[in-house]
Amino acid sequence: MGGIESIKKMSKIKLLLLLGCSLYLGGRIFFLCIYNFIYTDEDQIVMWLGTVLFSHGQIREPMWLGQNYGSMLESLVAVPIYICKVPLNIALPISSFIIGITPFAVIMRYCFTEKKYFQGWMILLVLLLYSVDMDVLTSIPRTFMPGYCFTVAGLLMCIKSNKKRRQILGGFLSIIGVVMSETAICIILPVLICILWNRKNLLQHLWALIGIVAGIGVNKLCMLFYEIRPEFLVWGKPELSFDFDLFINRIHEFTTYFSNLILFENAWVFLVLCIALIVFLIITDNVGSALTVISTIGGLFLTLGFSKVGEHDCVLWSATRMFLFVPYNIALALYLSKLESIEKKMEMYLTNRQVRKIVSILAIIAVFMSAFIKYVDYKRRESEFKTSNLNVIISVQEIKSLVQQEYNAMIENGCNFAIVPNSTHSLALQALYDGDVMAWAGGYRQEYLCFS
Repeated sequence: MGGIESIKKMSKIKLLLLLGCSLYLGGRIFFLCIYNFIYTDEDQIVMWLGTVLFSHGQIREPMWLGQNYGSMLESLVAVPIYICKVPLNIALPISSFIIGITPFAVIMRYCFTEKKYFQGWMILLVLLLYSVDMDVLTSIPRTFMPGYCFTVAGLLMCIKSNKKRRQILGGFLSIIGVVMSETAICIILPVLICILWNRKNLLQHLWALIGIVAGIGVNKLCMLFYEIRPEFLVWGKPELSFDFDLFINRIHEFTTYFSNLILFENAWVFLVLCIALIVFLIITDNVGSALTVISTIGGLFLTLGFSKVGEHDCVLWSATRMFLFVPYNIALALYLSKLESIEKKMEMYLTNRQVRKIVSILAIIAVFMSAFIKYVDYKRRESEFKTSNLNVIISVQEIKSLVQQEYNAMIENGCNFAIVPNSTHSLALQALYDGDVMAWAGGYRQEYLCFS
């Protein structure tokens, strides 16, 4: 009853905000249900096995199972959900969604507690403009999201606190985020420009260097583990060196490439909106925040020179997954901006209450329009989400059915060990039957895959 009474006492502006956030979350849950819970791929099944291992208190290696980069944080966060008897194919996407959305939730909370209402609504608008691809990708358990969560937390800690310990911890978390998801480095550099531009007392931030060094040390220790125990390494870290010739070639074909960058519903509209945001921030004397957005856009162009950024026709392998840092950068840039002068000018013509009501109503309209556009876009491109040119996407029901056949065959033959030709089936067999069986697939090291 207390919760209902609290809602009744809320002002209309807060109720509208609550409704807007609820509708946004409802849209995300919708895509979880129609895609993320239904389809999977080999890497996600590695995460399934990670959750099962963690639920038994087993930590085999410091990074992703079988590779010396990325993390298994999503598997760890999914453990409490899994223990509550939620299936792995549901628990892991929920975990990824929580990790990916948390930084935005924290930033928006700061906006509203500090009465930065315009910034808060603009950040919500960024979330609403997410394309279907982004909604799906940010709920896929493939180590895309954990790094952003840690890096954003570290940067906020450095921005909001003057204490030495928090600066050190903030620097440490920022780098740990990069260790977990390398593209998180694309958050640090643009936001650092804004911090350097806005802050007069920069010496206090030097304490963060201690945390940064410690974070680099943690990464070195992780790498040392795989040097000492090479039998755990199945997939090595990909080469991410910048290729100038590739950059030039892609510049010539930029129109085709940029159309593949579906951060928002239309990449070109997104670019125009970013330019408008930059102009708006400069006019309102938020040059530091404008520089953050400018450097973010510059980063998008530079990524053309990295071979790992490909042009694929499937959401799972599209270039979009390399640019997940962009919305976080925009949100941080908006949070660091000061728009009090705009609010004062508007108050000359409208009351503060009227301004908030207008903004709230417009935001709710945007929520409904965004939900409708996303649904139409998903139905139009539905086949793209369920197929892959790399042939790794498979329905959860299909993988469960195939694995059950393997398990039944084992039971009939009175054994608890199987040699499974398909590595994905081998991983799923161990994860879904929670350690009751051991399985091994040719081409993978037994030390990695066998349940002990």
